[in-house]
Order: sequence, then C-alpha cells, then structure tokens
Amino acid sequence: MNAIPSKIEGMTGEEVSTLSRLVDIWEKKKLRNSKKSTYYDMKNKLKDLGISIPPSLRSTETVIGWPAKAVDYLSARSIFDGFVFENDDETSKTINGILKDNNFRSTYQQATTSELKHSCSFLTVSKGANGEPAVL
Repeated sequence: MNAIPSKIEGMTGEEVSTLSRLVDIWEKKKLRNSKKSTYYDMKNKLKDLGISIPPSLRSTETVIGWPAKAVDYLSARSIFDGFVFENDDETSKTINGILKDNNFRSTYQQATTSELKHSCSFLTVSKGANGEPAVL
C-alpha cells in the first residue's frame, strides 16, 4: 500500500484515488524498472553459473551496450512535430507556442527514452513562476 493521503488540497476524492492507484502500479513495477535501467546504463554484471567462466576471468566485469543501443536508436527515430487541431488554428497556435516556449522537443526525447526503457513515461503541466513561461 502506498503512502498517498486520502485527502490532498486542490484534488477531488476521485483524483486522489486515481493518483493512489497509479502510485500502486509504479511501486509494483519499480523493481523491474530498476533492473531495466541497470541494463540500459550498462551496469549489469556477467553472471557466473559455475560452468562457463574460467577462474582467472571470474573477477572480470563486462557490460553489453545492446539494450541502450536499441532504446536510443528507436528514441532518435521518434520525432515530435506538434499537435494538429481540426478547424481550430487558434488552439493549435496556442498549444504549439506553449510547447516551443518550453523546448518540448528536448523533453519529448527524454520522455521517449524513458517510455522505451520502462514501458511508460509521465509528463506534468503546471503554472510557470515569475520569469518562466506561463505554462510549464
């Protein structure tokens, strides 16, 4: 069970319930995602099964970069071009302006890498503070 309180200021009961369910899912996937990150970051060590590695090589650390190569290759091929709204040029201009102000292409690339590593990715939207774009 997660540590989400039953009431959060500014959120409805339904929103808190949804957040709680999402945190539960995240907690269930955390260990597996940690393992996936280990492979992506090339920190996975060779496992000695006691049958194939000679004693003189057992202390050798090896990493294989294929998981990162696969993720990075697919991520680089995914290009965000913006949103299109049927018959609503003003909304399209506003939304795509917000994305440009926030350098969203860079954020998108990071989110795509995360999604390919862990099977999901999350982005948040908030009000900008002084000196920041109106929407972050």
